[in-house]
Amino acid sequence: MRGLLFGAAATLLAVSAHATGFSVPVTPPGVTVEPALHISAMAAGMPATATQGSFTDAAGMALYTYAGDTTPGQSACTGDCATAWPALAAPADAKAVGDWTVVSRADGAKQWAFRGHPIYRFAKDAKPGDAGGKGADGGQWQLLMQPTAPDDVPAPAAVTVKYVRNAVGEVFVDHRGMTLYTFDGDAAGKSACVADCAKVWQPLKAAELAKPIGDWTVVVRDDGSRQWAYKARPLYSYSGDGKPGDALGMLADAQWHPAALRAYFLPAAVAVRKNGSEMVLATAEGMTLYARDKFRFSFGSYSVHEEPPATPAVGRSVGTAACEGDCTQTWVPFKAPADAKPDGFWSIALRSDGSRQWAYQGYPVYTNTRDKKPGDMLGRDLFDLTDGTNALYWRTVQP
Repeated sequence: MRGLLFGAAATLLAVSAHATGFSVPVTPPGVTVEPALHISAMAAGMPATATQGSFTDAAGMALYTYAGDTTPGQSACTGDCATAWPALAAPADAKAVGDWTVVSRADGAKQWAFRGHPIYRFAKDAKPGDAGGKGADGGQWQLLMQPTAPDDVPAPAAVTVKYVRNAVGEVFVDHRGMTLYTFDGDAAGKSACVADCAKVWQPLKAAELAKPIGDWTVVVRDDGSRQWAYKARPLYSYSGDGKPGDALGMLADAQWHPAALRAYFLPAAVAVRKNGSEMVLATAEGMTLYARDKFRFSFGSYSVHEEPPATPAVGRSVGTAACEGDCTQTWVPFKAPADAKPDGFWSIALRSDGSRQWAYQGYPVYTNTRDKKPGDMLGRDLFDLTDGTNALYWRTVQP
């Protein structure tokens, strides 16, 4: 049985998410992120949310730290230990990126380290999702988890760092939790956003007695007011953002960017769009990206938009086999270049013909030939019942 689930959309702007000039990558190439799924204690009627989780290797295998590594930047796991706990190898020409550095092992091989801690896999983990090494050897081995609140950067009291999904990064936010932005038109230590601009893009105010802290400085605006700047870049909130988690400013003007401390990888051919009320991932040309997912109907509802978010294990179980042959005439696999490497939420799925396809959070990604222009979402919520209550359906891919 085929059907169409609820949903309509309008076309708005499309932009590529990119660095602000001071952001660093969350992961180096070859390291991926396995988001965690959290469900409220009041599960009935309460939505689940996908949040930051653990780091994984290019194949989605769990990564670990070792409490026996007591000297920063040096691995104490050698010999039989290294057989049971293989080092996470770094390329010979690898360079440090953000929290990730490269250490040399006793045999000269290169190994990735996170915040100075060498990183390992567990030889007995057989498939993505396994975490058999967690707590091993009396708790000396632990999963490499993403920091839940990156608080290692000195900042003014009113500023924190939050993972903002729609901004594809860990972003500075103000005391209200609203996304902060930088402006390409500003010179170092000088705001060019005045008059009507400052009504739309509101300067992050600094108190009269505010003092510099870390990379934060105070700039004096033309009207004499004071504004916080990070690494000499004045920061602003956007009047069009209605609630914490919004990042609509990056769609409003190509010169404005979320002030991301850490940026998640996006392939060069991928952009963030706002279609109707929905933030989605699209091709650089603006064509909506889709993933095939599993769903179980309940309570007579055929809408999936309030159901638990996508999880990598489900995406991997669906895999590319869910769309082969004639299916690919309508659902076109979103191909990955030959030199592409897994990074962040993006991995590489191998198709039966040997071609490489991008996968996002474990789900192979497609475009739909019914979509004729940027913003179209005509493939959204098409489904095939696999039995009386279970279905495979197509959904948009969201940041």
